[in-house]
Amino acid sequence: MPCGRAVRWEYLIHLPDVKLNLIPMEKLFKLKPLEKQSFMQKMFNRQPAANAIIEMNNLLAEKALNDLAIQDYEKIKSKYGFNITRVYNTELCEIYRTVLKHYSSDSKLTPTEVNELKNLQQFLNLSDQVVAEIHKEITSKIFHKEVESSIKDGVLTDAEDKALDALASALQIPEEIAQQISADTRSQHVNELLNRIVKDQRISPEEENELMSTSKSLNVELIYKGESKEVLQRYKHYWRLENEDLPIIDVGLNLGKNEVAHYETDAEWFVGSSYDKGTVYITNKRVIFDGEEKNSNIKHEKILTVFRYSNGVCIEKDSGKSPEIKTDCDPEEFYIIMKRLTNQ
Repeated sequence: MPCGRAVRWEYLIHLPDVKLNLIPMEKLFKLKPLEKQSFMQKMFNRQPAANAIIEMNNLLAEKALNDLAIQDYEKIKSKYGFNITRVYNTELCEIYRTVLKHYSSDSKLTPTEVNELKNLQQFLNLSDQVVAEIHKEITSKIFHKEVESSIKDGVLTDAEDKALDALASALQIPEEIAQQISADTRSQHVNELLNRIVKDQRISPEEENELMSTSKSLNVELIYKGESKEVLQRYKHYWRLENEDLPIIDVGLNLGKNEVAHYETDAEWFVGSSYDKGTVYITNKRVIFDGEEKNSNIKHEKILTVFRYSNGVCIEKDSGKSPEIKTDCDPEEFYIIMKRLTNQ
């Protein structure tokens, strides 16, 4: 099966509210008694309208599908004096749907079953368009389920692809619809994998390799645009900050022996009611604030914990007032580095 791009498919037929008394497998249809005439119906010699669909149901319970004919429909239509297809279209569609579900339950339609379904269509007086929509609904669900099963391990082998081709043919699904279902299902699988990976806002090299190999096997092109691409790059950066050696940067400060800087950002520094702005540096030994008004530094061993805000962090010290740091840069990056250096 050629693997095309994903195309969303919208099912057009919905299960009706009115249900016939259907029995699966051995006997799909059960004989039902006709409704009794009301007093007014007897006076005007009219039959309960619901009996029209009941009589059609009873014919299905009594006869083989190949023994039914459009004449049976016309006879009932004439008896009740109205267009059964228009009035009970939902119920007639449900009858056809029930038989199709039964015949396709083994994931195939035999030539005999196809002929019987055509005969049933004529008996129910359903249009080709309506029948095509019902087939699309029922067989698409079966095919979608089989595609899901085939790719649940993130791999679609040649043998599995050929088996899906054979299934689509057995269910008489047009090739272009089968391609749409396959593409949609494969894209959904990759999208669900991506959502699981980014749930913790981290992407490890192993997770990235899994995503790439799965998308390649399922022939799904990964296209990241604009903000989405930036977000994924940021999640990979977060993972590296947590698991690899921290970056070392050059700063214009006199650092101590064996002291290196890992982070630098413009920031606002709040301590109690005082305010200052300047540059915050994070080294392997302390947090340094080079402000316009004054300078401050906090050794890592004096830090009890670090709280993250949407626009900054708060550093809780073991004594004295704790500074709040507001920055326009990514506070998560600041937070990760601080948590790691303070062993929290």
